[in-house]
Amino acid sequence: MIYNYQISWFEFMRQITLLAFDADDTLWGSQTYFDSVEQVYCEILASYAEADEISRSLRSTERENNVLYGCGSKSFILSLVENAVYISQGKVTGEEIEQIIGIGKELLRLPGKPFDRVRSSLEQLRATGLYRMVVFTRRRTSRSGEEDGTIWIKVFLR
Repeated sequence: MIYNYQISWFEFMRQITLLAFDADDTLWGSQTYFDSVEQVYCEILASYAEADEISRSLRSTERENNVLYGCGSKSFILSLVENAVYISQGKVTGEEIEQIIGIGKELLRLPGKPFDRVRSSLEQLRATGLYRMVVFTRRRTSRSGEEDGTIWIKVFLR
């Protein structure tokens, strides 16, 4: 059942007690890293197709693979390799695959760097004392430096 009543913005905001943030591409940018890798990827495969065609095909491959592999860097790397085989009609060389895996590994090594003012904004929200806050991400690294896919949740209590 939907209730239709009007309250002020301030009253509405006072009713919210929990703020949850998905950190990936919300609090820090990962997409620019993926875009950079894709640009180099298109250069590697330039002898097989135009960059636009490679990118369109990659998007299609990613959509299909996300169902099986989920989202994230490792899924993206598998899609890069699979798409390279498809776009080259099986002619992609071992050296080119090695380059593709190499740029994918660089993606895994990049740090999650918060957008400007993220820390100060979260601290200001916390300082109001009005909200419990949760920040979650899939980026958790083990002692070996490998991402293990576990969702990290950090709870900021009042």
